[in-house]
Amino acid sequence: AHEAGAKVVLVGDPEQLQAIEAGGAFRAVAERVGSVEITTVRRQREDWQQAATKELATGRTDRALGRYEEAGLVRGHETLDEARAGVVRGWDKARQASPEDSQIMLAHRRVDVRALNEAARGIRRDAGELGEDVLVSTAQGERVFAEGERVYFLRNDREMGVKNG
Repeated sequence: AHEAGAKVVLVGDPEQLQAIEAGGAFRAVAERVGSVEITTVRRQREDWQQAATKELATGRTDRALGRYEEAGLVRGHETLDEARAGVVRGWDKARQASPEDSQIMLAHRRVDVRALNEAARGIRRDAGELGEDVLVSTAQGERVFAEGERVYFLRNDREMGVKNG
């Protein structure tokens, strides 16, 4: 890079877990040539959001969640089923209010992801937004998808002609 007059910029977090194959290359480069740490939060605009972001980054999750709770952005539910239903209601309300925007539901466990997807699929089917079901063979077995569903691929597959995303 030096001989070519190029500037190399690496962006990352050496504290994050690395893929086994990576071998800590980012950390090794940072240790050898030095690094600069960005400490200013720019994505969040409100002071309390910036503080919460810093708390999340430093493992003070309880304090960060407390800030979101004070702002009225944390909702409690008595049961897991009620929590799932609340997430799906919020997703449906947001997509109807702003259909041109993207909405996402997140869950940690696959069983919860499946339940959220099934509930969302039911809402979309009842609204007439989905076409006929199609059985598709995947690496994990057969899955049913409907015309009109959005599918995200997590890795490239040349044989199928898809790129992740």
